[in-house]
Amino acid sequence: MKRGYGGMVCMESMGTEYLLVIGGHGSTPTTYQSQYQYDQLYNGRVRTNEHNLLNLSTRQWIIPTISGQCCPPTSFFTLTKISNNKSVLFGGTVTDDEGYDVSVNNVYTCQLESDATIHWESVKGPVVPASVQWP
Repeated sequence: MKRGYGGMVCMESMGTEYLLVIGGHGSTPTTYQSQYQYDQLYNGRVRTNEHNLLNLSTRQWIIPTISGQCCPPTSFFTLTKISNNKSVLFGGTVTDDEGYDVSVNNVYTCQLESDATIHWESVKGPVVPASVQWP
């Protein structure tokens, strides 16, 4: 699947560096991976939450295993590394029932485990005073 508007971040596990590529939207995939989701957009494109890992030393692409509560098919989000093997995903655009874009302010963390597993957790909004607004 050729795709854009996703995210990528370098992560490390057991001394090996990887490039993690997540989500976005683009052409209809030639192969659907069963552990990921694909949303049909009104314009014929497909939005996904597919993951790919590139081992930077061997140049091999890996389809990682996913655990936890993974983000839905998303594009136009921010993905930022917060430790050697952990990143945070914020916001983005998901698909409504008719295939149109909906902006969200979801927060997820993902962690690269030693066995090429990406573990996801949804972060709920913080408890804040009424004078402070969650984005």
